[in-house]
Amino acid sequence: MFLGSTPSKLTFIIPRKTDLGIYYDWLLENGTKFHNNGADIIFKTNKDDPPIYPGSFVLSVLNIEEAEKILSDSVLGDYPNHPVSVRIFIDLGDLSQPGNNYLELLKVIDKVKKYVSLGLHGQMGGTTVFTSCPLTEAAPGMDMVTGLALPPATKTIEADENGKSPFYFYKNLSTIQIRNVQAFGDNAFSGCGSLRVITFSGRGEDYPPILGEGVFLGSTPSKLILHIQKGKEQLFTEWLAENASKFNNDGKDIVFNYWQ
Repeated sequence: MFLGSTPSKLTFIIPRKTDLGIYYDWLLENGTKFHNNGADIIFKTNKDDPPIYPGSFVLSVLNIEEAEKILSDSVLGDYPNHPVSVRIFIDLGDLSQPGNNYLELLKVIDKVKKYVSLGLHGQMGGTTVFTSCPLTEAAPGMDMVTGLALPPATKTIEADENGKSPFYFYKNLSTIQIRNVQAFGDNAFSGCGSLRVITFSGRGEDYPPILGEGVFLGSTPSKLILHIQKGKEQLFTEWLAENASKFNNDGKDIVFNYWQ
């Protein structure tokens, strides 16, 4: 539509602030047609209102103290289908210990009542997380998490002595991105009834992870995306066949992507 042009600024006058999520989704789908990297895109609800910049849609959090204000100020997050996308650059700590930063983050999310999609990057030199779990009861904020990308340092996800993992019964969790996890304990994502898309994207991992019993119990993911090395198709195909009942997926929508 705009072939040969590179517009430096896009301004959208939209009827209602609650429509921001709809317009943002549309921009993501059509971004290549505008040839614009998002740096100068402005939303306004009428000509006299202050502008709303897309930077408020993808946020970065460097410490727990600033998380509350950053989330509260976002124009998204009022509905599960339009969450705030947040990149978390925090050492989340040892989940077996009370007061760890992951639980503190969930408390903030619960306080501001914003639906969030969390990209958990951790902090350089931080501890490997999600190797144990203190959440024997529902944690505040867990129902507000709709998307989850695990830190690259995560190698295992294990249940506690009660059979519950850190992500047990996240009822609104619809997408997860798994990087470098080598083993999933029993019930790792059990009870996540809204789970629809699972992406395995660990660069350099040559072998599929070990899956415990009931790893996705209660969910029916409609799409599996696997980033693999070329030449590993047969290995992963056999792994999928062996674990088909754990994914509750009939194999109709499984996508292989390849690391270059």
